[in-house]
Amino acid sequence: MAVRTPGDYYVSDVYSEPVKLANAKLQLVNSSPDPPAIADESSIDGVPIVSTNPPNIAIKTSNCVCDKSESQQPLERQRTIDTLQSTFVPNKPLFNDDVIIFLITPTYTRPTQMPDMTRLGQTLRLVPNVFWIVVEDAHNQSKAVENLLRRTMIPYVHLLGPRPPTHMDQRSGRGVSNRLKAFEWLRANYGGTNQKGVIYFADDDNAYDVRLFDEMRDTQIVSMFPVGLISTLGLSTPIVNHKTGKIIGFHDPFIGRRKFAVDMAGFAVNLQFFLQSKKATMPYKVGYEEDYFLKSLDVKIWQLEPKAKNCTEVLVWHTKTKPGDKPNHNMMIKVTNYNETNLPSLYQNVMET
Repeated sequence: MAVRTPGDYYVSDVYSEPVKLANAKLQLVNSSPDPPAIADESSIDGVPIVSTNPPNIAIKTSNCVCDKSESQQPLERQRTIDTLQSTFVPNKPLFNDDVIIFLITPTYTRPTQMPDMTRLGQTLRLVPNVFWIVVEDAHNQSKAVENLLRRTMIPYVHLLGPRPPTHMDQRSGRGVSNRLKAFEWLRANYGGTNQKGVIYFADDDNAYDVRLFDEMRDTQIVSMFPVGLISTLGLSTPIVNHKTGKIIGFHDPFIGRRKFAVDMAGFAVNLQFFLQSKKATMPYKVGYEEDYFLKSLDVKIWQLEPKAKNCTEVLVWHTKTKPGDKPNHNMMIKVTNYNETNLPSLYQNVMET
């Protein structure tokens, strides 16, 4: 027979003895909106009465804008925005006692740029204590990108990292000059500080589960996790030994001669570890950017930290937005009396992005 402890609960205990029912005399008060009150007797037929009236509960006033009257909503919403905006200064470094996730996002002008950046910005609004480093492959800042960054109310810096003329070919790829510019900014603003942080390469055309950022926040050296929708395999992931919990290899559509066969979205780096690695850099060589960068950090495979439940979950996807076309101004002018409609303003706004 099993030993039963006082904390155990068994269904049979509830019905082990006959239940005594008391014919309680209730005084119904139809004129009151409150629940019916039990008569004043302390007992009925010898059975003690336990009041069923709920205790007095203090009602907490809601601070949600949705619970305000229509006349109050604009004021409350503006106060919320002002509070959020006052917590950081655009284009200035952020310092605090917590771990900051520094997201490096390379971007460039194309029809899908603003949809991609908008989606990523909406995701990052759900993540606490992040700093968004957005670097454009351009010689002049995009007004549309700057306006979007301000609307998100996420601490950010907006930089320019155009590709050098010597690396405009396809073999050099995109994004390297942007990331190198971000490295330069991080070293200039956080070198010599004790700020705790994690660096993550968040391309603007990927999809992110917000849990990913919780996973990487405690990265001590380099953490890794699976990435979905990668080429023919459909994913890229470290291989983790169940017994040791250590990364022992990589499962990726392109292994090549790479020591670290991972996707750019598949790892995060501790900020201080990066800053101490003076030679950390990234090459202009498509397919080898991640491998060379990790090797330049001089990280060892046994130091890698598997995340996402020992790399058994996918929390980031290499989605890649389908290429689209910009609106054609010549199509607008074919509309009769188009100047008397919304079309000129709409086309102008879209073309500016």
